Amino acid sequence: MSGAYGPERVSGQGIAPENLPGEWAEAENVLTLREAHILAWRLRPRPGATDAAQLLFHRRAATLYRLVADKDAAHQHESLACATVEDNHAEKLTKTERE
Repeated sequence: MSGAYGPERVSGQGIAPENLPGEWAEAENVLTLREAHILAWRLRPRPGATDAAQLLFHRRAATLYRLVADKDAAHQHESLACATVEDNHAEKLTKTERE
């Protein structure tokens, strides 16, 4: 990664792209929103996964969509909307854990 995307670039509770582990490291190679959807779908937690696994997924997916927003100019706003949706899912899970 070029270093253009630091923790300050990925807002909210996101994860810095250089810290995405394992298969999520493929996010660096994703160029389009379609590819991002495919990667997120492939790496989603299985049904019945723990809240912690789901929370981690949503945070990583939000990071993925923010990365794509900078690469796929034709879908920038849609990518950012997807990132916001993932952030909202993560926030709901965080509130659930606190209760």
